[in-house]
Amino acid sequence: MSVLTRAFSSWGRDQALIEADEVAYECARPGCSPIGGVTEGEIAQVTGTVHSMAVQPSGKRPELRVELS
Repeated sequence: MSVLTRAFSSWGRDQALIEADEVAYECARPGCSPIGGVTEGEIAQVTGTVHSMAVQPSGKRPELRVELS
């Protein structure tokens, strides 16, 4: 779907739906997979909107926790 087509189809739509469609479009790229398949400690590249973020030491290793919406 072209950028122009997506822009015209978004007129009159709720902002949350527009953002959800944009994330779905980004996630449809080759090589992308659902975040639910990522295991703890696995290095992964993710796409989404950051809802919250915390950097805290957990035990002896620093830890980055990010909640995506």
